[in-house]
Amino acid sequence: DTRLTKTSGVFTDAAFLTMFSFPLLQGDPIRALTAPNSIVLTEDFARQLFGDKNAFGETLSISQSGYTFEFVVSGILQTLPPNSDFHFEYLIPFAFIESISEKDTNWSNNSVATWVLLT
Repeated sequence: DTRLTKTSGVFTDAAFLTMFSFPLLQGDPIRALTAPNSIVLTEDFARQLFGDKNAFGETLSISQSGYTFEFVVSGILQTLPPNSDFHFEYLIPFAFIESISEKDTNWSNNSVATWVLLT
């Protein structure tokens, strides 16, 4: 039972890994974030949590506000370069939030960033 504490994670759409060029060392970028209980870790963070053990396929427990949620490591992401605008140690699909609560339909909520891929 590994617990994440004081780390930087991002809730994101399942298409994040195919829209941006973050190389996965393990896992499928198309499917890595499709299950609500999946989690993708950076290489450095996976090593911090699991040492030399392969983290891919392992289960993590995340405790928040008295609840504990189980996530399966579905991808290991190459460590982000220092010149990236993104700064996170793990990714969790936004579908997880929708699975534990109602969808946020409040248009005045500005806490979500949106990127659009154009041809």
